Amino acid sequence: MKHTKFLFLTKEIVEYGQEGIPHGLINSVKFIIKKLQELNVSSNHISVTDHSLIDSHIVQHKPENVIIEALWITPYELHQLSLKHQNVNFIVRLHSDAPFLASETDSVYYIRKYLKYKRRGNKISVASNDKRLVEDLCGIFGKKSIDYMPDIYDI
Repeated sequence: MKHTKFLFLTKEIVEYGQEGIPHGLINSVKFIIKKLQELNVSSNHISVTDHSLIDSHIVQHKPENVIIEALWITPYELHQLSLKHQNVNFIVRLHSDAPFLASETDSVYYIRKYLKYKRRGNKISVASNDKRLVEDLCGIFGKKSIDYMPDIYDI
C-alpha cells in the first residue's frame, strides 16, 4: 500500500445523543486535503471515537505526518504513539483563539506536556491556525515553540 504523506485525525463527538464532528474542523480538513491532493500530495482524513483507534490507522496508512485536529488526545497517549511510531511526525493543531482556549480546562496543561515531550526528542509539535494564538503561546512557552499552520480556503 502506498504511504500517506498527511493523515488528519478528528475525534468524533457523541453528545446528548447526537454524533458528529464540529463542522469547522471538518471544513478545515476538507479544504486542506483538497489543496494537498491538487498538489499530488497524498493525504487522508479519519474520524475516530477515541485514541485507541489511532494506532491501527497509522499502521494502515503509513503516514509521514499525523495532524491531530484540536486538543483531544492526552499528552501521555500521544507520547506512547510517538514512541511506537518513531518515524511519524505528530502535530496537534489548535483551532481556537486565546479566550476560547483558556476556557478549555486542560488546554495549557496539554500544550505544556506536548512541548515537554518534544524537548525530550519525541516527534511531537503543536501548531495553530491563528497567528495571534501562535504569538501568545510563544510568549508563554518560548520562541518558536508553536508552529503556524493556517487554514486553506476554497474560494
